[in-house]
Amino acid sequence: MRHSPVGPPSPGPIDSLGRLLRLDFHRRASLVRASSWMGGGRDADSTTLAARFHELKEKCPMTVRWKPLLILSGVFLIIAVIGVIAITFTLVPRGSAEILPVARAERASRNFEKAKIHYQRALQKDGRNPAIHEELADLYAEWAAQAPAEKQGELNYERLKSLIEAAKFGRKLKEPRRKLLADAMRRDLPGDSLLWAKELLALDPGYVDAHYVVASTLLDERAPNLPEIKKHVAALDAAKAAPARVAWIKVRLAVAAGDDAGREEILSQTRALSVPTEADPVDRTALLQLRALDVETTKDLDALTGRVQALQTEARGMLLGQPLAPARIARLSTVLERAQKSLTLRAQDAEPKAKATLAALVDAIEGDVETIFQKALTATAQPDLQIYLSYADHLRFRHRRDECLKVVEKGLASPLAKRPPLGETVMGLHALAIESA
Repeated sequence: MRHSPVGPPSPGPIDSLGRLLRLDFHRRASLVRASSWMGGGRDADSTTLAARFHELKEKCPMTVRWKPLLILSGVFLIIAVIGVIAITFTLVPRGSAEILPVARAERASRNFEKAKIHYQRALQKDGRNPAIHEELADLYAEWAAQAPAEKQGELNYERLKSLIEAAKFGRKLKEPRRKLLADAMRRDLPGDSLLWAKELLALDPGYVDAHYVVASTLLDERAPNLPEIKKHVAALDAAKAAPARVAWIKVRLAVAAGDDAGREEILSQTRALSVPTEADPVDRTALLQLRALDVETTKDLDALTGRVQALQTEARGMLLGQPLAPARIARLSTVLERAQKSLTLRAQDAEPKAKATLAALVDAIEGDVETIFQKALTATAQPDLQIYLSYADHLRFRHRRDECLKVVEKGLASPLAKRPPLGETVMGLHALAIESA
């Protein structure tokens, strides 16, 4: 067993010359500081450096190389920004041309909600492009055809908004204006119809529907411009427009000109005229008005019964076709009321037998009017307020006071009556209630 030598502890490390190296670094540092305060000069500086050389590293002040760090940070920041820009440039579409194919694909797959979002994104990139607005309008039309009844109104409204935007930004486009005119005519809105008809005639002078609308509007004036109306009639004849429309404009022109013989000739020619059930409501309304005018101008009591029956046939036929817009129902009611009024006036001076015949004809027309309004009120869960107003006005005309007030009450209780845009209709209902009270 080997034993380590026993002796006094080692005094410390020895340098190459055999001198003992002392480890009292703290004491040396203090001596160096003292000599510096005593004005040691160059020897003091060398002593300071020597002393600090032997200080522990934990006691040395750390030197931070901040300039290279700032440079590196700037380089990294620039690289990051360039990367973000590259990703954005690659992934985010740069224009509507890159978004529209996605919108069309979603539309073809009948994902209408997603397609709408993509079309709206395309409009954010190119909001003044009429073609995109027109495509969006077609999407709404296709969507409305498959949507539930309660959503169709909203989708049709959005469709019209898109068509109006397409017409606004495409000042020379015909198709958006044609669709807007067709919608205004279907809903029987004379003001809107005239607006789009005039714009279309400036772009397409031979457009048939536009000539019909302008001619009808001119005939509604107190002093119709007959030469101008004749120009539109000539355009309708040249384009071979629907016979019922042409006949209605011509007979009104004869009435405005005081041409009774011409009026009778046109009416006699149209007594054999008919239109299919699925015909456009504008054509059916034109024929209905011809039948009503025939009733109002027929003096022969024996022939009058047949005229009234023809009028009733057309009125009932309108109920079998497409659902009627509220304004068209109001027009239909006005036409039938006018026929009833003419029969009532004739009955006042007629003999008892003739008076009974005329009263029976008035009651027969009344039955058709009642059917029209009842069907309109039950066609949807929330009927239009205009239907309530038209029905109440008809009941007031027929002196059916209590029934008139009940219809007014139902109309005012409808949730639609609280909508600000319908304030004028609500005021009309209040006025009818006051008149019937």
